Amino acid sequence: MSDLAAFTRDWEAREQALALEHYNQYAGFPHSEARMETLAAEVEALCKDGLARFAREDLPPRLFWAMVSNGAAREQNRLQSAIYRMRNDDVVVEGAGEKVNLNNVRRYNFAHARDAAARRDVFDKLMAKADVLTPVLRERFALSRATYAPHGATPLDVYLVDESITLPRLKEVVDRAARAAKPAFARLAGELTPEVLGKPAMEYFDDMYVYRSVVYGPVDRLFANVDYHAKLAETARGLGFPVERVAIDGEPREGKYSSPVCFGIRIPGDVRVLYQRTSPLGDYESFYHEMGHGLHFACVEADRPFEDRVLIPNGVAEIFSTLFEELAFTPDYLIEDVGLDPAAVADLMRRRRFMELYFLTFYGANAMHKIHFWEDDLVDDLDAADRLYADLTELYMGVRVPGKYWQTHHILSMNDMYAPSYLLANIRKSELRAVLERQYGRRWWREPEAGDFLRDRAMGPGGAIDLAGFSSLDPEAYLKHVVAA
Repeated sequence: MSDLAAFTRDWEAREQALALEHYNQYAGFPHSEARMETLAAEVEALCKDGLARFAREDLPPRLFWAMVSNGAAREQNRLQSAIYRMRNDDVVVEGAGEKVNLNNVRRYNFAHARDAAARRDVFDKLMAKADVLTPVLRERFALSRATYAPHGATPLDVYLVDESITLPRLKEVVDRAARAAKPAFARLAGELTPEVLGKPAMEYFDDMYVYRSVVYGPVDRLFANVDYHAKLAETARGLGFPVERVAIDGEPREGKYSSPVCFGIRIPGDVRVLYQRTSPLGDYESFYHEMGHGLHFACVEADRPFEDRVLIPNGVAEIFSTLFEELAFTPDYLIEDVGLDPAAVADLMRRRRFMELYFLTFYGANAMHKIHFWEDDLVDDLDAADRLYADLTELYMGVRVPGKYWQTHHILSMNDMYAPSYLLANIRKSELRAVLERQYGRRWWREPEAGDFLRDRAMGPGGAIDLAGFSSLDPEAYLKHVVAA
Protein backbone atom coordinates (compact mmCIF):
# COMPACT_ATOMS: atom_id res chain seq x y z
CA MET A 1 0.00 0.00 0.00
CA SER A 2 1.36 3.42 -0.96
CA ASP A 3 1.93 6.13 1.63
CA LEU A 4 -0.94 8.15 0.16
CA ALA A 5 -3.32 5.17 0.25
CA ALA A 6 -2.43 4.50 3.89
CA PHE A 7 -2.91 8.18 4.68
CA THR A 8 -6.38 8.35 3.12
CA ARG A 9 -7.36 5.05 4.78
CA ASP A 10 -6.58 6.53 8.21
CA TRP A 11 -8.37 9.75 7.30
CA GLU A 12 -11.46 7.92 6.07
CA ALA A 13 -11.74 5.86 9.27
CA ARG A 14 -11.99 9.06 11.28
CA GLU A 15 -14.39 10.66 8.82
CA GLN A 16 -16.69 7.67 9.16
CA ALA A 17 -16.67 7.88 12.94
CA LEU A 18 -17.31 11.63 12.78
CA ALA A 19 -20.14 11.18 10.28
CA LEU A 20 -21.78 8.68 12.64
CA GLU A 21 -21.69 11.19 15.48
CA HIS A 22 -23.21 13.86 13.22
CA TYR A 23 -25.88 11.40 12.11
CA ASN A 24 -26.81 10.68 15.73
CA GLN A 25 -26.92 14.41 16.42
CA TYR A 26 -29.29 15.05 13.52
CA ALA A 27 -31.37 11.96 14.30
CA GLY A 28 -31.98 13.05 17.88
CA PHE A 29 -29.97 10.13 19.25
CA PRO A 30 -27.30 10.28 21.96
CA HIS A 31 -24.05 11.67 20.60
CA SER A 32 -20.84 13.02 22.01
CA GLU A 33 -19.58 16.47 21.14
CA ALA A 34 -16.37 15.59 22.99
CA ARG A 35 -15.92 12.58 20.71
CA MET A 36 -16.61 14.79 17.69
CA GLU A 37 -13.93 17.22 18.87
CA THR A 38 -11.42 14.41 19.35
CA LEU A 39 -12.07 12.98 15.89
CA ALA A 40 -11.91 16.41 14.27
CA ALA A 41 -8.59 17.05 16.01
CA GLU A 42 -7.27 13.75 14.65
CA VAL A 43 -8.41 14.63 11.12
CA GLU A 44 -6.77 18.04 11.46
CA ALA A 45 -3.47 16.52 12.59
CA LEU A 46 -3.55 13.98 9.76
CA CYS A 47 -4.22 16.62 7.11
CA LYS A 48 -1.55 18.97 8.40
CA ASP A 49 0.91 16.09 8.33
CA GLY A 50 -0.25 15.14 4.83
CA LEU A 51 0.28 18.66 3.53
CA ALA A 52 3.83 18.51 4.84
CA ARG A 53 4.53 15.02 3.49
CA PHE A 54 3.02 15.12 0.01
CA ALA A 55 3.87 17.56 -2.76
CA ARG A 56 0.87 19.50 -4.05
CA GLU A 57 1.55 18.44 -7.65
CA ASP A 58 1.30 14.79 -6.59
CA LEU A 59 -2.19 15.20 -5.15
CA PRO A 60 -5.52 15.28 -7.00
CA PRO A 61 -6.91 18.85 -6.66
CA ARG A 62 -10.00 17.79 -4.71
CA LEU A 63 -7.84 15.85 -2.26
CA PHE A 64 -5.40 18.72 -1.83
CA TRP A 65 -8.11 21.29 -1.11
CA ALA A 66 -9.91 18.93 1.28
CA MET A 67 -6.61 18.55 3.16
CA VAL A 68 -6.28 22.33 3.31
CA SER A 69 -9.84 22.71 4.57
CA ASN A 70 -9.39 20.04 7.21
CA GLY A 71 -6.28 21.72 8.46
CA ALA A 72 -8.76 23.56 10.69
CA ALA A 73 -11.14 20.63 11.26
CA ARG A 74 -11.23 20.85 15.04
CA GLU A 75 -12.26 24.50 15.11
CA GLN A 76 -14.65 24.00 12.19
CA ASN A 77 -16.36 21.17 14.04
CA ARG A 78 -16.61 23.22 17.23
CA LEU A 79 -18.24 26.11 15.41
CA GLN A 80 -20.58 23.90 13.38
CA SER A 81 -21.72 22.17 16.56
CA ALA A 82 -22.18 25.51 18.28
CA ILE A 83 -24.30 26.84 15.40
CA TYR A 84 -26.43 23.68 15.34
CA ARG A 85 -26.94 23.83 19.10
CA MET A 86 -27.79 27.55 19.03
CA ARG A 87 -30.36 27.00 16.29
CA ASN A 88 -32.08 24.56 18.65
CA ASP A 89 -31.55 26.13 22.05
CA ASP A 90 -30.88 29.87 21.69
CA VAL A 91 -32.96 31.01 18.73
CA VAL A 92 -36.20 30.07 20.48
CA VAL A 93 -39.41 32.11 20.57
CA GLU A 94 -43.01 31.59 21.58
CA GLY A 95 -45.86 31.49 19.10
CA ALA A 96 -49.45 30.42 19.67
CA GLY A 97 -48.41 28.91 23.00
CA GLU A 98 -45.64 26.84 21.42
CA LYS A 99 -41.85 26.95 21.64
CA VAL A 100 -40.51 27.50 18.13
CA ASN A 101 -36.87 27.33 17.04
CA LEU A 102 -35.06 27.20 13.70
CA ASN A 103 -35.30 23.44 13.58
CA ASN A 104 -39.04 23.08 14.15
CA VAL A 105 -40.35 26.29 12.57
CA ARG A 106 -41.43 24.44 9.43
CA ARG A 107 -43.79 22.26 11.43
CA TYR A 108 -45.15 25.37 13.17
CA ASN A 109 -45.73 27.07 9.82
CA PHE A 110 -47.53 24.02 8.48
CA ALA A 111 -49.83 23.93 11.52
CA HIS A 112 -50.59 27.68 11.19
CA ALA A 113 -50.39 28.03 7.43
CA ARG A 114 -53.57 30.12 7.11
CA ASP A 115 -52.86 32.25 10.19
CA ALA A 116 -50.62 34.88 8.60
CA ALA A 117 -50.43 36.97 11.75
CA ALA A 118 -49.16 34.05 13.82
CA ARG A 119 -46.54 33.13 11.23
CA ARG A 120 -45.42 36.75 10.77
CA ASP A 121 -45.06 37.14 14.52
CA VAL A 122 -42.89 34.04 14.85
CA PHE A 123 -40.82 34.93 11.79
CA ASP A 124 -40.10 38.44 13.07
CA LYS A 125 -39.23 37.15 16.53
CA LEU A 126 -36.88 34.53 15.09
CA MET A 127 -35.12 37.10 12.93
CA ALA A 128 -34.63 39.35 15.98
CA LYS A 129 -33.41 36.44 18.13
CA ALA A 130 -31.03 35.33 15.36
CA ASP A 131 -28.65 38.16 16.31
CA VAL A 132 -27.12 35.65 18.70
CA LEU A 133 -25.87 33.66 15.70
CA THR A 134 -24.07 36.57 14.05
CA PRO A 135 -20.76 36.55 15.99
CA VAL A 136 -20.44 32.78 15.69
CA LEU A 137 -21.17 32.86 11.96
CA ARG A 138 -18.61 35.63 11.52
CA GLU A 139 -16.05 33.51 13.37
CA ARG A 140 -16.95 30.44 11.33
CA PHE A 141 -16.55 32.19 7.96
CA ALA A 142 -13.41 34.02 9.10
CA LEU A 143 -11.90 30.62 9.87
CA SER A 144 -12.67 29.44 6.33
CA ARG A 145 -11.09 32.57 4.87
CA ALA A 146 -7.97 32.15 7.00
CA THR A 147 -7.70 28.46 6.14
CA TYR A 148 -7.46 29.02 2.38
CA ALA A 149 -5.64 32.37 2.37
CA PRO A 150 -2.10 30.95 2.77
CA HIS A 151 -2.68 29.11 -0.52
CA GLY A 152 -3.88 32.23 -2.32
CA ALA A 153 -7.49 31.07 -2.46
CA THR A 154 -10.97 31.64 -1.04
CA PRO A 155 -13.80 29.14 -0.54
CA LEU A 156 -15.25 30.47 -3.81
CA ASP A 157 -12.02 29.68 -5.70
CA VAL A 158 -12.01 26.12 -4.38
CA TYR A 159 -15.71 25.72 -5.18
CA LEU A 160 -15.06 26.66 -8.81
CA VAL A 161 -12.39 23.95 -9.00
CA ASP A 162 -14.73 21.37 -7.45
CA GLU A 163 -17.59 22.20 -9.79
CA SER A 164 -15.42 22.58 -12.92
CA ILE A 165 -16.81 26.02 -13.75
CA THR A 166 -15.46 29.55 -14.15
CA LEU A 167 -16.75 32.44 -12.07
CA PRO A 168 -18.23 34.38 -15.04
CA ARG A 169 -20.01 31.23 -16.21
CA LEU A 170 -21.36 30.50 -12.73
CA LYS A 171 -22.74 34.03 -12.42
CA GLU A 172 -24.26 33.84 -15.88
CA VAL A 173 -26.01 30.53 -15.22
CA VAL A 174 -27.41 31.62 -11.83
CA ASP A 175 -28.59 35.02 -13.07
CA ARG A 176 -30.11 33.66 -16.26
CA ALA A 177 -32.04 30.92 -14.51
CA ALA A 178 -33.44 33.15 -11.75
CA ARG A 179 -34.42 36.00 -14.06
CA ALA A 180 -36.10 33.63 -16.51
CA ALA A 181 -38.22 32.15 -13.73
CA LYS A 182 -39.33 35.41 -12.07
CA PRO A 183 -42.31 36.43 -14.28
CA ALA A 184 -43.96 33.00 -14.26
CA PHE A 185 -43.23 32.67 -10.53
CA ALA A 186 -45.00 35.97 -9.82
CA ARG A 187 -48.05 34.92 -11.85
CA LEU A 188 -48.44 31.55 -10.17
CA ALA A 189 -47.78 33.03 -6.71
CA GLY A 190 -50.64 35.43 -7.37
CA GLU A 191 -52.94 32.56 -8.36
CA LEU A 192 -52.06 30.11 -5.60
CA THR A 193 -51.46 32.30 -2.54
CA PRO A 194 -55.15 33.10 -1.88
CA GLU A 195 -56.01 29.43 -2.19
CA VAL A 196 -53.30 27.86 -0.03
CA LEU A 197 -52.51 30.66 2.45
CA GLY A 198 -55.85 32.47 2.53
CA LYS A 199 -54.45 35.94 1.82
CA PRO A 200 -54.10 38.13 -1.28
CA ALA A 201 -50.36 38.01 -1.91
CA MET A 202 -47.07 36.43 -0.94
CA GLU A 203 -45.18 38.32 1.77
CA TYR A 204 -41.63 38.27 3.14
CA PHE A 205 -42.38 35.61 5.79
CA ASP A 206 -43.86 33.17 3.25
CA ASP A 207 -40.65 31.36 2.42
CA MET A 208 -40.29 28.44 0.03
CA TYR A 209 -40.79 25.93 2.84
CA VAL A 210 -44.12 27.48 3.88
CA TYR A 211 -45.50 26.94 0.39
CA ARG A 212 -43.95 23.51 0.03
CA SER A 213 -45.84 22.29 3.09
CA VAL A 214 -49.27 23.51 1.91
CA VAL A 215 -49.34 24.10 -1.84
CA TYR A 216 -50.12 20.45 -2.48
CA GLY A 217 -52.96 20.44 0.05
CA PRO A 218 -55.75 19.91 -2.50
CA VAL A 219 -53.94 16.89 -3.96
CA ASP A 220 -52.43 15.63 -0.70
CA ARG A 221 -55.26 13.17 -0.22
CA LEU A 222 -54.19 11.36 -3.39
CA PHE A 223 -50.99 10.32 -1.62
CA ALA A 224 -52.50 9.40 1.73
CA ASN A 225 -52.47 5.71 0.85
CA VAL A 226 -49.42 5.67 -1.41
CA ASP A 227 -46.74 3.43 0.07
CA TYR A 228 -43.88 5.49 -1.33
CA HIS A 229 -41.28 3.31 0.39
CA ALA A 230 -42.55 0.30 -1.52
CA LYS A 231 -43.16 2.24 -4.74
CA LEU A 232 -39.65 3.65 -4.90
CA ALA A 233 -38.14 0.31 -3.91
CA GLU A 234 -40.04 -1.39 -6.74
CA THR A 235 -38.82 1.18 -9.28
CA ALA A 236 -35.24 1.18 -8.01
CA ARG A 237 -35.00 -2.61 -7.93
CA GLY A 238 -36.31 -2.75 -11.48
CA LEU A 239 -33.36 -0.56 -12.43
CA GLY A 240 -30.99 -2.83 -10.53
CA PHE A 241 -30.29 -0.52 -7.58
CA PRO A 242 -29.38 -1.99 -4.15
CA VAL A 243 -32.23 -0.44 -2.18
CA GLU A 244 -31.51 -2.61 0.83
CA ARG A 245 -28.17 -0.84 1.35
CA VAL A 246 -29.96 2.35 2.45
CA ALA A 247 -31.28 2.54 6.03
CA ILE A 248 -34.38 4.75 6.40
CA ASP A 249 -35.62 6.60 9.50
CA GLY A 250 -38.88 8.50 9.10
CA GLU A 251 -39.96 8.41 12.75
CA PRO A 252 -40.73 11.60 14.73
CA ARG A 253 -38.30 12.20 17.58
CA GLU A 254 -37.50 15.04 19.97
CA GLY A 255 -34.36 16.82 18.81
CA LYS A 256 -34.48 15.32 15.32
CA TYR A 257 -33.46 17.64 12.48
CA SER A 258 -36.45 19.15 10.70
CA SER A 259 -35.13 18.89 7.12
CA PRO A 260 -34.77 15.61 5.22
CA VAL A 261 -31.12 14.60 5.00
CA CYS A 262 -28.96 11.70 3.80
CA PHE A 263 -25.74 10.59 5.46
CA GLY A 264 -23.06 8.57 3.69
CA ILE A 265 -21.48 7.20 6.85
CA ARG A 266 -19.35 4.83 4.80
CA ILE A 267 -19.57 5.06 1.02
CA PRO A 268 -20.73 2.64 -0.33
CA GLY A 269 -21.27 0.48 2.77
CA ASP A 270 -23.35 2.46 5.29
CA VAL A 271 -25.88 4.98 3.96
CA ARG A 272 -28.77 6.41 6.00
CA VAL A 273 -31.75 8.65 5.25
CA LEU A 274 -33.55 10.79 7.84
CA TYR A 275 -36.84 12.63 7.31
CA GLN A 276 -39.86 13.68 9.32
CA ARG A 277 -43.47 13.24 8.29
CA THR A 278 -45.37 16.45 7.57
CA SER A 279 -47.84 15.84 4.75
CA PRO A 280 -48.36 12.83 2.45
CA LEU A 281 -47.13 14.49 -0.74
CA GLY A 282 -44.34 16.40 1.01
CA ASP A 283 -43.12 13.14 2.49
CA TYR A 284 -43.32 11.46 -0.93
CA GLU A 285 -41.26 14.26 -2.50
CA SER A 286 -38.57 14.42 0.18
CA PHE A 287 -38.30 10.64 0.33
CA TYR A 288 -37.57 10.33 -3.38
CA HIS A 289 -35.05 13.19 -3.15
CA GLU A 290 -33.10 11.78 -0.22
CA MET A 291 -33.26 8.24 -1.60
CA GLY A 292 -31.69 9.62 -4.77
CA HIS A 293 -28.72 10.57 -2.61
CA GLY A 294 -28.86 7.25 -0.84
CA LEU A 295 -28.90 5.14 -4.00
CA HIS A 296 -26.08 7.23 -5.46
CA PHE A 297 -23.86 6.69 -2.43
CA ALA A 298 -24.78 3.00 -2.30
CA CYS A 299 -23.70 2.56 -5.93
CA VAL A 300 -20.32 4.29 -5.78
CA GLU A 301 -17.69 1.72 -6.69
CA ALA A 302 -15.98 0.42 -3.56
CA ASP A 303 -12.54 0.25 -5.17
CA ARG A 304 -12.51 3.94 -6.09
CA PRO A 305 -9.96 6.07 -4.21
CA PHE A 306 -10.98 8.09 -1.18
CA GLU A 307 -11.36 11.37 -3.06
CA ASP A 308 -13.78 9.78 -5.57
CA ARG A 309 -15.93 8.01 -2.98
CA VAL A 310 -16.02 10.59 -0.20
CA LEU A 311 -15.13 13.99 -1.68
CA ILE A 312 -18.03 14.16 -4.13
CA PRO A 313 -18.79 17.75 -5.21
CA ASN A 314 -22.20 18.99 -4.11
CA GLY A 315 -23.13 19.86 -7.69
CA VAL A 316 -22.61 16.19 -8.55
CA ALA A 317 -24.27 14.68 -5.48
CA GLU A 318 -27.45 16.71 -6.05
CA ILE A 319 -27.81 15.44 -9.64
CA PHE A 320 -29.19 12.12 -8.48
CA SER A 321 -31.38 13.42 -5.66
CA THR A 322 -33.07 15.78 -8.11
CA LEU A 323 -33.27 13.08 -10.80
CA PHE A 324 -35.30 10.82 -8.51
CA GLU A 325 -37.34 13.73 -7.19
CA GLU A 326 -38.22 14.68 -10.76
CA LEU A 327 -39.08 11.06 -11.53
CA ALA A 328 -41.52 11.15 -8.61
CA PHE A 329 -43.32 14.04 -10.36
CA THR A 330 -43.17 12.75 -13.93
CA PRO A 331 -46.78 12.60 -15.19
CA ASP A 332 -46.39 9.17 -16.85
CA TYR A 333 -44.91 7.78 -13.64
CA LEU A 334 -47.67 9.27 -11.49
CA ILE A 335 -50.44 7.98 -13.75
CA GLU A 336 -49.08 4.58 -14.78
CA ASP A 337 -46.87 3.56 -11.85
CA VAL A 338 -48.41 5.33 -8.85
CA GLY A 339 -51.94 5.04 -10.25
CA LEU A 340 -53.23 8.62 -10.06
CA ASP A 341 -56.03 10.15 -12.12
CA PRO A 342 -54.75 12.21 -15.11
CA ALA A 343 -56.84 15.26 -14.16
CA ALA A 344 -55.47 15.21 -10.63
CA VAL A 345 -51.95 14.87 -12.03
CA ALA A 346 -52.46 17.96 -14.19
CA ASP A 347 -53.39 19.98 -11.10
CA LEU A 348 -50.46 18.51 -9.21
CA MET A 349 -48.03 19.47 -11.98
CA ARG A 350 -49.23 23.08 -11.91
CA ARG A 351 -48.41 23.19 -8.22
CA ARG A 352 -45.12 21.41 -8.77
CA ARG A 353 -44.20 23.93 -11.44
CA PHE A 354 -44.80 26.75 -8.97
CA MET A 355 -42.44 25.15 -6.46
CA GLU A 356 -39.76 24.71 -9.12
CA LEU A 357 -40.13 28.37 -10.09
CA TYR A 358 -39.88 29.36 -6.43
CA PHE A 359 -36.77 27.22 -6.15
CA LEU A 360 -35.17 28.96 -9.13
CA THR A 361 -35.81 32.46 -7.80
CA PHE A 362 -35.05 31.66 -4.15
CA TYR A 363 -31.89 29.72 -4.91
CA GLY A 364 -30.92 32.32 -7.48
CA ALA A 365 -30.79 34.80 -4.59
CA ASN A 366 -29.12 32.28 -2.28
CA ALA A 367 -26.49 31.30 -4.84
CA MET A 368 -25.63 34.85 -5.87
CA HIS A 369 -25.39 35.83 -2.21
CA LYS A 370 -22.76 33.17 -1.59
CA ILE A 371 -20.84 34.17 -4.70
CA HIS A 372 -20.69 37.84 -3.71
CA PHE A 373 -20.12 37.03 -0.04
CA TRP A 374 -16.71 35.62 -0.94
CA GLU A 375 -15.97 37.70 -4.02
CA ASP A 376 -16.57 40.94 -2.09
CA ASP A 377 -15.14 39.56 1.19
CA LEU A 378 -18.09 40.34 3.45
CA VAL A 379 -16.90 38.16 6.32
CA ASP A 380 -16.16 41.13 8.57
CA ASP A 381 -19.35 43.01 7.67
CA LEU A 382 -22.36 40.74 8.09
CA ASP A 383 -24.62 43.79 8.16
CA ALA A 384 -23.56 44.39 4.54
CA ALA A 385 -24.16 40.71 3.84
CA ASP A 386 -27.67 41.11 5.25
CA ARG A 387 -28.37 44.13 3.03
CA LEU A 388 -27.06 42.23 0.02
CA TYR A 389 -29.38 39.31 0.73
CA ALA A 390 -32.42 41.57 1.00
CA ASP A 391 -31.48 43.24 -2.31
CA LEU A 392 -31.05 39.89 -4.06
CA THR A 393 -34.38 38.49 -2.89
CA GLU A 394 -36.09 41.63 -4.16
CA LEU A 395 -34.24 41.36 -7.49
CA TYR A 396 -34.93 37.70 -8.18
CA MET A 397 -38.08 36.90 -6.16
CA GLY A 398 -39.86 40.24 -6.28
CA VAL A 399 -40.30 40.16 -2.49
CA ARG A 400 -37.82 41.84 -0.15
CA VAL A 401 -36.94 39.32 2.55
CA PRO A 402 -35.24 40.65 5.70
CA GLY A 403 -31.51 40.25 5.19
CA LYS A 404 -31.04 38.38 8.47
CA TYR A 405 -32.88 35.43 6.95
CA TRP A 406 -29.73 34.02 5.35
CA GLN A 407 -28.16 33.66 8.79
CA THR A 408 -31.06 31.42 9.83
CA HIS A 409 -31.15 29.29 6.68
CA HIS A 410 -29.71 25.82 7.20
CA ILE A 411 -27.75 25.75 3.92
CA LEU A 412 -26.55 29.36 3.77
CA SER A 413 -25.40 29.56 7.38
CA MET A 414 -23.87 26.10 7.70
CA ASN A 415 -21.81 26.01 4.50
CA ASP A 416 -19.17 28.15 2.81
CA MET A 417 -20.83 27.69 -0.58
CA TYR A 418 -23.20 24.83 -1.53
CA ALA A 419 -26.22 26.98 -2.53
CA PRO A 420 -25.25 27.28 -6.24
CA SER A 421 -24.85 23.51 -6.39
CA TYR A 422 -28.62 23.00 -6.36
CA LEU A 423 -28.97 25.08 -9.52
CA LEU A 424 -25.99 23.44 -11.22
CA ALA A 425 -27.25 19.98 -10.31
CA ASN A 426 -30.74 20.64 -11.63
CA ILE A 427 -29.33 21.75 -14.96
CA ARG A 428 -27.08 18.70 -15.12
CA LYS A 429 -29.99 16.50 -14.10
CA SER A 430 -32.08 17.80 -17.00
CA GLU A 431 -29.22 17.11 -19.39
CA LEU A 432 -28.80 13.60 -17.94
CA ARG A 433 -32.52 12.92 -18.22
CA ALA A 434 -32.40 13.98 -21.88
CA VAL A 435 -29.70 11.36 -22.46
CA LEU A 436 -31.76 8.69 -20.66
CA GLU A 437 -34.88 9.48 -22.70
CA ARG A 438 -32.93 9.59 -25.95
CA GLN A 439 -31.26 6.23 -25.33
CA TYR A 440 -33.92 4.33 -23.37
CA GLY A 441 -37.21 6.06 -24.15
CA ARG A 442 -39.57 8.40 -22.36
CA ARG A 443 -40.23 5.77 -19.67
CA TRP A 444 -36.55 5.17 -19.04
CA TRP A 445 -37.15 4.12 -15.42
CA ARG A 446 -38.63 0.83 -16.66
CA GLU A 447 -35.51 -0.15 -18.58
CA PRO A 448 -32.83 -2.12 -16.67
CA GLU A 449 -30.27 -0.86 -19.19
CA ALA A 450 -30.98 2.69 -18.00
CA GLY A 451 -30.09 1.55 -14.49
CA ASP A 452 -26.88 0.01 -15.82
CA PHE A 453 -26.02 3.31 -17.48
CA LEU A 454 -26.70 5.30 -14.32
CA ARG A 455 -24.69 2.97 -12.09
CA ASP A 456 -21.75 2.42 -14.42
CA ARG A 457 -21.40 5.79 -16.10
CA ALA A 458 -22.86 8.29 -13.65
CA MET A 459 -23.11 7.01 -10.07
CA GLY A 460 -20.33 4.45 -9.88
CA PRO A 461 -17.42 6.86 -10.48
CA GLY A 462 -18.46 9.09 -7.56
CA GLY A 463 -16.47 12.30 -7.72
CA ALA A 464 -14.72 11.13 -10.89
CA ILE A 465 -17.92 11.36 -12.94
CA ASP A 466 -17.40 12.47 -16.54
CA LEU A 467 -19.67 15.51 -16.50
CA ALA A 468 -18.59 16.54 -19.98
CA GLY A 469 -19.95 13.24 -21.27
CA PHE A 470 -23.54 14.42 -20.83
CA SER A 471 -23.51 18.03 -19.63
CA SER A 472 -22.48 21.34 -21.14
CA LEU A 473 -24.17 23.14 -18.23
CA ASP A 474 -26.66 24.72 -20.58
CA PRO A 475 -29.74 25.74 -18.57
CA GLU A 476 -32.00 25.79 -21.63
CA ALA A 477 -33.44 22.29 -21.21
CA TYR A 478 -34.19 22.88 -17.54
CA LEU A 479 -35.69 26.32 -18.15
CA LYS A 480 -37.82 24.98 -21.00
CA HIS A 481 -39.10 22.25 -18.72
CA VAL A 482 -39.98 24.64 -15.88
CA VAL A 483 -40.47 28.15 -17.21
CA ALA A 484 -42.04 27.44 -20.58
CA ALA A 485 -44.14 24.52 -19.42
